[in-house]
Order: sequence, then structure tokens, then C-alpha cells
Amino acid sequence: MTGYLEVHFGKPFDLQGLASYCLVHPAHLSGQFKQETGRVLTDYLNSLRIREAKALLWQDGSPMEEITSRQRFGEPAYFARKHGWFTQSQ
Repeated sequence: MTGYLEVHFGKPFDLQGLASYCLVHPAHLSGQFKQETGRVLTDYLNSLRIREAKALLWQDGSPMEEITSRQRFGEPAYFARKHGWFTQSQ
């Protein structure tokens, strides 16, 4: 399942859709993921998105607004404050 998430983390996340893909109940999927990885599914997904956001910031210098939009983080200023980064306007 982590392999699937690593490939598809940039797409909208829906536990029900992921559970359907895996042919299991959403509650079972969440519990199984936590048991196998020691992490909550949404925390794991957010860590993938943050890793990608950092790579985009440092590798190609994409604007924060573009990165937060691609990674579905919401407002760039909120994301930057939450993760200790600065927006380009600061």
C-alpha cells in the first residue's frame, strides 16, 4: 500500500476510494496500515507531500503558491508558517 501512496500521493486522497482499490473496508485499511507501518495513514500521506514540496522548492525553485496547490496544502502562507518556511514575498 505504501507503494501505491508513493505513486499517487499528489492526487486527491479519499480513504473510501483507496479502500475500494484495496478491496477492504476503510476502517480495516486504516487499522492495517497503522499496524504495519506504525503510522496513521493521513500522517504518512502528508509526509510524502511535504517531502515532495521540499524537493520542488530546492530543485526547481517553483513558487510556493504552485507547490502548495500541486500538493493540496491550501494557503501558501499557512503552509510556510506551519513548516517554518518563508514565502517568496517575505
